Amino acid sequence: MLTFYYPSFGSMLDAVEATRVADSPSPHMVYNHRGPGGSTSAHDDTFYGRPLPQMVADCRAMLPFADAISNIEAMARTLTVQLPPPRSVKRRRVRSADGDHPDVDRMLSGDLAHAWVTTRKLLHDDPTALTTIILPVGYAGITPTETIYWNMAATLALAWLLEDSGRRTCLISLEYVTEMGRQHPAPYSSVTILKAHDAPWSLQEAVVTTDRAYLRRLIFRLQDVLPDPPDIGYGYVVSRGRLREHIAWCSQEYDWRHVITGAHPQHDHITNRETALAWMRTQLTTLEAVAL
Repeated sequence: MLTFYYPSFGSMLDAVEATRVADSPSPHMVYNHRGPGGSTSAHDDTFYGRPLPQMVADCRAMLPFADAISNIEAMARTLTVQLPPPRSVKRRRVRSADGDHPDVDRMLSGDLAHAWVTTRKLLHDDPTALTTIILPVGYAGITPTETIYWNMAATLALAWLLEDSGRRTCLISLEYVTEMGRQHPAPYSSVTILKAHDAPWSLQEAVVTTDRAYLRRLIFRLQDVLPDPPDIGYGYVVSRGRLREHIAWCSQEYDWRHVITGAHPQHDHITNRETALAWMRTQLTTLEAVAL
């Protein structure tokens, strides 16, 4: 499997910009054609989104995404609820005259009133509970722009609500596809930390995932320059089950805590604001039930 990990959005943008042609005379020609060339295609901006140099510049400035941030915050306020406080589970061993396991030493010493041990779970409010939210950005080429937008917006609005309830969220972009590479096809995994647990709450960087050019310009560029670049399809979208398996692997590999998988453009049937809100309501109902 090809695995790539970017500890921040800035480091991911740095990796993209590192593929530019040195000393190019024109800012519009700094990225040469590599691999299948989707990231630098000049023929279909309606599919790929804004040109790669513009997308990089806009991501550095962040100004073009202000409307998306406003829409996401408005959705979150629509569903403002009082989620149960995050809970911390601790275990304590209690000794008494009966229990689950014998304490042989106490039995032999004659302390029969404390000769049995029971392990009990104790729940405490934990305002520093960490939640990791995955934004699945690997979707099929036929995915409409509106579907991309509302799936990512729904996930980010859910994150807004979790932060508002006292949780500290980490927002992670994950592209996971299979059959990447023309000569030796293999699974491909690209992780980018868009907001770390210890960072102040902000949608400033994570909001870029609502734009189709995040995948089709930035991530495609990193795939175009691989030693064994993909074919024109840039890999195949995985099933929900296989995505869960990979997220479980990532959780072990990268020490992710309390993982929530965000809305997926292929699996969650979100196409507009109404279906985005419906998905959020379902997620909130689940979170209220388990008091994450």
